[in-house]
Order: sequence, then structure tokens, then C-alpha cells
Amino acid sequence: GVFPVPPPDLTRIYVDCATGKDDLSRWEVGRPWDAWSSITRALASVQDGETIIVHDGTCTEAIEVEVPGVTIQAASARLATIEAPSNQIAVRVEADEVVLDGFVIRSDRAGVLVAAEDTEMSLFDVRLYNLLVEPLAGSPTLSTNGIRLRNTFDSIVDSCEVRNAGQGGIVVLVQEINDLAGGGRSFVRNNLVRGSGEWGIHIDGEWPAPTTAGHVVAFNTLHANGTTTGQGGLRLQNATGEIRDNIVHASSGFGVKTDTAPVLLHHNLVFGSNKAYDTEESAEPLYWNNLARD
Repeated sequence: GVFPVPPPDLTRIYVDCATGKDDLSRWEVGRPWDAWSSITRALASVQDGETIIVHDGTCTEAIEVEVPGVTIQAASARLATIEAPSNQIAVRVEADEVVLDGFVIRSDRAGVLVAAEDTEMSLFDVRLYNLLVEPLAGSPTLSTNGIRLRNTFDSIVDSCEVRNAGQGGIVVLVQEINDLAGGGRSFVRNNLVRGSGEWGIHIDGEWPAPTTAGHVVAFNTLHANGTTTGQGGLRLQNATGEIRDNIVHASSGFGVKTDTAPVLLHHNLVFGSNKAYDTEESAEPLYWNNLARD
């Protein structure tokens, strides 16, 4: 018999950067076999609560997400690539409740920047999953950061890999906004960061912002991060929270560094670093079941 063609899913937009056609209607690109040719085209039409699904291949573009509540997802994990033109940030997220999932992201400048366009505003509930962030072919490093979040609350960076960032691998920056901490409570977990020029993971409560609280840095593997003895694997700076179950190897300086209480520091393994753990005497963390090896 003849099978009817299923109707499009109007909560989804499909993108195929190799074979997509931009003359298709919004109704048509709700089916997997019809697609627009760029993520930028899809972002111009997407609405809160909708999902952009990107088929395998390379999208040569830098994207900017300004609509809240949008999910941008690779159809197959790490088989869709966002490759930024030279000297551009590959992905900018400027809205709340955005999910970015499953992409390879390449740039010679920076991979992902999560920050409101207005520097006096915060973002909420942005989630980054299963990303591979690395330099463009022919570039030894990203010139700045792999993944950077500025003034966010309840952000998640989970199961990502960052390679060879010239500055920080994963940076959560919190600045002062109206005499308050402009961000707080991030979850940075299950990530692999290697070859960063400064810190592998840095929760940075930028002075003189009030202390940023509630961060969880857990189950990460950090290898060969830092280029001086004052840098290294993992740092909480003017920030509190929990550091647990991380493996830190071959840092240039410190394996783990904290300077503010209260911090729970437990079940971490640091080896091959210049100094395994560095803390302030006046703000010692609650510390148990950590290991350090030469």
C-alpha cells in the first residue's frame, strides 16, 4: 500500500550545511529530509521552545543565539561541526535557557562565549553538553578561551572536551553587577581539558565582585594545563562550592588552587604537577580523601 508522508514537526528545524536549501518554507524544514543550509538561517526563524537539529557535516559560520529557550543539537554527536571564519568566536549564546549539544566547534579565536550582550545583565540556565572545542586546522591554539561563561546562574558544562586554548579551557567569570555577584552556581562536570595556556578550569569571581557561591566542579580530567608556576589545572577564585572526583595531571604550577571558604575539596587525584594543592591559610577548605603524587 501507499504510506502517507508524515506531517512536519513544527517544533523542529532541520539544517544540512552540505545539501540544505534556503528556499524551503518553515513548514517544510520540520522534516528530516528537508533542511535549510545554515544554522544562522534557522536561528532567524526559531522560537522559544523549538529545536534546531543539524545533520552531519561542516557548517562554516559563526553563530549568535539571541532567542531564549532554544536547543541546538547535532543529529549525531560530534559529527556536525561549527567552523568559524578566521578571528571570530564560533558560538555566542546571549539568551536564557539555551542548550547546545553534540558539536565539534573550531575557531582560531574562541569556541563558545555565553554572555548577555548587555554587560549589566546575567543569563540563566544555559547548558553545554558533549562539545569538542579545538583550534582550526593550521592553528596551534585558540587565541583566547575554549568555553567562557560570563555572569550566568545555574549554567552547566557537561561532557565537553577542550583542546589547546591559549588562555582558559573552561572559564566561568562572575563580575559585579549593581553591587552583587552577577552570577553563581555553575556545574562543570565530566569534562576533559588539555593543553590550556592558563587554567584548565577557572571559576573566577572577578575582584571586587562579591564572592560567587554554589559552584560544583566534579568528575573532570585535566591534563597539561598552564604555562607558568602560577597557573595550572583547576582554580576557584573568590568563589565557593565543591571540588570533587577530579583527576589533574601535569599542570605547570598548581593542580588545584582555592582562596575562599567554604569549599568542599574531596576525592581528587593530582599528580605530576609542580604543587598539588594550594589554599589560603585563612580560608582553608574542608578537605578529605584527596591524593597527591609526584
